[in-house]
Order: sequence, then structure tokens, then C-alpha cells
Amino acid sequence: LSPVEKQVGYHCVAFTPDASPFYVQFRNLGSNADKDVQIDNVSIIDNLALEIDSPYTEAQLYQIMGAQSNDLKYLFRSGVAPYKLERRTLTTWSLVRVAWEDGPYILQNSSATTLTPAATSGVAVTVTASSIIGINGGRGFLSTDVGRLVRIDNGAEWGWGIIVIFTNTTSVDVHVKKDFAATTATADWRLGAWSDTTGWPKTGGFFEQRLYVASTDDQSQTLWASQTGDFENLKPDNDNNTVEDDDALDFTLSADSVSEIRWLSAGEDTLAIGTAGGEWVPSASGIVITPLDITIRRQTTHGSALVEPLRVDHVVLFVQKAKRKIREFVFNFEFDSFLAPDMTRLAQHITTPSIVEMAFQQEPDSLVWVVRSDGVLPTLTFRRDEDVVGWSRQIVGGSFSGAAAVVDSVASIVGTDDSSQVQNSGDRDEVWIIAKRTINGATKRYVEFFEGYFDDLLHAQEDAYYADSIITYDDISTDTISGFSHLEGETVKVWGDGAILPNVVVSGGQVTLSTSVKVAQIGLAYTHRLKTLKIEGGSPI
Repeated sequence: LSPVEKQVGYHCVAFTPDASPFYVQFRNLGSNADKDVQIDNVSIIDNLALEIDSPYTEAQLYQIMGAQSNDLKYLFRSGVAPYKLERRTLTTWSLVRVAWEDGPYILQNSSATTLTPAATSGVAVTVTASSIIGINGGRGFLSTDVGRLVRIDNGAEWGWGIIVIFTNTTSVDVHVKKDFAATTATADWRLGAWSDTTGWPKTGGFFEQRLYVASTDDQSQTLWASQTGDFENLKPDNDNNTVEDDDALDFTLSADSVSEIRWLSAGEDTLAIGTAGGEWVPSASGIVITPLDITIRRQTTHGSALVEPLRVDHVVLFVQKAKRKIREFVFNFEFDSFLAPDMTRLAQHITTPSIVEMAFQQEPDSLVWVVRSDGVLPTLTFRRDEDVVGWSRQIVGGSFSGAAAVVDSVASIVGTDDSSQVQNSGDRDEVWIIAKRTINGATKRYVEFFEGYFDDLLHAQEDAYYADSIITYDDISTDTISGFSHLEGETVKVWGDGAILPNVVVSGGQVTLSTSVKVAQIGLAYTHRLKTLKIEGGSPI
């Protein structure tokens, strides 16, 4: 086991994205959330925060699930079309609605209803249905079908497009992406599986060079996968209408009860699927999964919450459906199957009332950071190879509404020695939080990062960080330091030139110290508590 380390503090920062990697914060910006597509390319001016408008409401922020590939991250949220966050340069980012290519689709029409396109190509081709039977459960086309894909086969090959205008229940205009073969009526057609009518996928992940996406309102137990190596291409067959191994695929779980898919987590050779009723793993008789070679079997029956899981080496840490237990989904060679032991078995109180978010820090210590619904921040020391599982709790400095300050969100990213905000973090992962406090009578949220452990062999004493929302002063000797408008009216702790100085109150954005100092760490105080195990008494003499 590791020795006990005194918790170090959090720095408050004005986000300066001039180095990789980045911490990305999503927030709702009011009426801007109503836009279908928003693309902002942002340049850095005066070290201010880099911001991109998002389509999510405040209530939707916690259940955004992601799938990342290098400088691209796909974002999924129930009720919102998938978006992708792209980093083109260090200071140029965009958030774009994903333009899926030729899929996915629901089952092919089996009714007598035909579709007739007015032209084979164009950006607003009228498509007329002979009846409403077979369309949206007999309701016909709906206004919520705008943005939905449609596929029509009235010749040798399928053509497809996107519905752009709703006219009535039997008529829509389509932006044709691949030409229709003719303008004749045909009963061979398919509608898109994802739309405002049918719902949007809730989660996704990468596995075997495919983007897997899962769970809509209408098909909560279905997962889809892109063509191999082409993440936004969901075309179900080739131009000859035959299915090949690298074509897109879909599969619906066969369960004895409704089992909504809530997360996907890919490992080296395993894709774990968390559902409301249990945990599943797909497999194939061949080397890789293909459209015609896939089997998915349930492994455990605990059920999962809609909280992003953590992949730690060869295991998955996921939140059980009641949001109070973290389980470890791991293969057990003795039983030749997956098991999911409870990581909170000896500390069931630690995650009450519920878990809303998790992050994993690998360096310098293996820690799982957990955000509770009441804003408390428990941490789990987790070492699979040594069977180490130990819980603690972090309560950040300051207050909110008369009680302790709360944490809204946590994230962990790989450290770098090049960051201008987190100094010399190449030997550790950077842990970032959004802290919520009452400051000067108003609610404030600050983006803060967790400092590295103090090592008296490597660090000067004046560089010890043991307060929260810290501002560091390092300049000529003075007893008056400014830059504390973010803590206006707060009583702050002072560490000056390597010694504890009397607490002071922030007034007018500055503090006046009891003595002049050259180096100071000034921030909100917090309390350290340690309770050890009972000491062995040993054998009597």
C-alpha cells in the first residue's frame, strides 16, 4: 500500500488552451441550444477561455456519452442528434452535427405502400407516398422526420437522401445524396433509424476499426456499427445489394425483459455492453465481428446506470443501475466467464445519495474520482494487480448555500510539461473539476485543476499547495497582492515564503498580508482528516 499523502489543493484558472491535451467543458447557452448546426472556429485572444456553443440544455449535460479517436470525439445524448468535436489546431476547434452516410435504417417496408420520387436527383426532390400505411406506424410522414434518411430501390441500385421538408403525411422533399434509379413507384424503401421521430442514439464506442452506436427511443436494445475504417458510413450493403464483411451492421439484443443499452466500452479484444438489465459481450466464430457473424451473450445481470464507464487495463468499472455501486466487469478464468464484484461492498455509504460521473487518474496513483449528486467527491484507490480497493472523500474549500462547496464535474487528462496552466505535469495525470461555491452572495462555478503532490526532495517549501482555488504570487516582496476577485469577501489561507501566515479577507479583489512575501499560495482552506486502521498489538511477552 502507498503511504498516506496530504491532499493538495486546486488552482483556479482562466483556461489558456495553448498546449495539448485539453479539458473541454460543455454548458448550455440559452437560445443558442435551439440551433440544429453550430460551428465555431475560435482563436485565442488575451488568454481567455476557448468556448464553442453546444446544442445541449443544462439538464442534458450530465448524460453526454463520448467516443474518441485522436483529435475527434463523437458525442451522444438521448434527444439530441450526434455531434462531433474536432480539434484542427491547438486553437481551432469545431462542434459539428454528424452527417451519417447511407444509414442506418429500420427494416425494409413490408406493406403495399409505394414511394415515388419526382426526380432522380436534386436538393429538394418531392417524394410521394401512396398511403400512410407502413410509415411511422400508420401515421404517415411527420414533421419530426426532417433530417431523417430515406432509401429507395426502384432500379438496379438503391438511392438515398435526407428529408429536408415536410409537406404532409404522404409528401416530403428529399435532398438526394445518391441518385435514385428512376421516378417510378416502388414498395422497396426504408426509412432512417435515427431521427427526432424515432430518437437518437445514447452511447457509442470504437471497436475493431468500427464506430459502434447504440440505443434509441424506438430501438433501445439495438446497436449499430459503421463500415470498417469509415466511421460515419453506415451503408448496409455494397452497390450490388450484397452484404460483405466490412459493411455496416446492426444487432438487437435478445433478452427476457426490456434491456436498454446504456454504455459501450471497448478493450483490446472485448466490447463490453452495459444495459439496464445486465452486461453483455459480443463475439464471432471468426477472427472479427462481421454483419453475418455476430453473437451477443449476457454475462452478468446487475444492470447499469446511464453513466460513462471507465476502462482500466483489462477491466471495466461501471455504475450499477441504482447509481450507488461501482462494479468491476472482469473476466474470471476459474469460472470461464465475466464477473462484476462490488467495489463499494465495504464502504456502501461512500456513494450515497448517487453517482453522476467518474474519471480515472493513472499517474502518479491509480485513483477513480467520483462525483456524487450532492457535489461530494469520493475517490477510490484501485489497483487491480494488487487487489487494492480503498475509499476516501474530498470536500473542497469554500461554501455553497451555507454548506460545503460542491463539485459539479470531474475529468482526468494526460499531463504535459508544456502546459502554461498546470506546471510540470508530465509525471502525472491532470485532474480537473468544476467547483460551485457561493461567493459574495452569488453562485459561482470555477474550472480548477488538482496540483501534484509536494515532495520535499524535489520542491521548494514555498511551492507547497494546500488550499483550494489558489492564486500563486511570485514576484517582488510585498504585503498587498491582487487578483482575487473570484474570492471576493472570502476568508483565505496564506502560505507565504514557506510559512503559514494569518488568514485574511479578500476585499476589492486583493489581500493585505501580515508581512511582506516574495512567494505566496493563497486560497480557500480545507480540513485534512485521517483515520488509520487499528494497530496490531502483537504477541504478549
